[in-house]
Amino acid sequence: MNRIYAAGMFVIAGFIVGFDTEKSDVADGMIACIEATSIPVCMVGLLTALPDTQLSRRLAREGRLPPLEFESTAQATGDQCTAGLNFVPLRPRARILADYKAVLAAIYQPDSYFARVREVGRLLRRPRHREKFEPRVVSYAVAALGRLVWQMTVKRPRLLVPFWRTLLDTAWRNPRALEFVLILTAFYLHLGPFAAFVMRHLEREIAAESPAPPGLASAIDERRLVASGS
Repeated sequence: MNRIYAAGMFVIAGFIVGFDTEKSDVADGMIACIEATSIPVCMVGLLTALPDTQLSRRLAREGRLPPLEFESTAQATGDQCTAGLNFVPLRPRARILADYKAVLAAIYQPDSYFARVREVGRLLRRPRHREKFEPRVVSYAVAALGRLVWQMTVKRPRLLVPFWRTLLDTAWRNPRALEFVLILTAFYLHLGPFAAFVMRHLEREIAAESPAPPGLASAIDERRLVASGS
């Protein structure tokens, strides 16, 4: 990952929770990976069986794809965060949702997110190009920076310390990366509230979770034995 940052690029990554082969420590492993690679923007979602795919056909053969669920969730909404996992998983559904929630809670906690942004700011190597500064562009940039500072310090005072710590760290250690660090900090204005929204939704789903129907439960037990190698 450091080689990517050294080439002047930052990474936006996608992670999926809900595979049959997952173990009970999947959340810990995913969080450790995200922190070790210092990827600030991580699009974490639930596995979704899309129509006419090998996954959906296999799950249908195994009786793990209830037609009503399949038609009414992420297929219609396109949202794998609150409407994914539209099949009967091998692991308990509530456990998968709890793991998903644990990942979101860990990686989008402000101190954790901004620490990853700071690390990117230190490692990012931007090319040295001569830039022509136009007054209109500079005026727009100053106004955008003002709005960002307002959002991070006045509207959301709990972000004041990690925000300014990140900006000052980048300005001191690697000022050429400051523009892109500002972009990554601005992402949090969406990612933080969205993660909180998804976690509230997951809490309701976990609380409302009920056991699988009897017919499906026995098939799932058999699949679990196969997956565990028994």
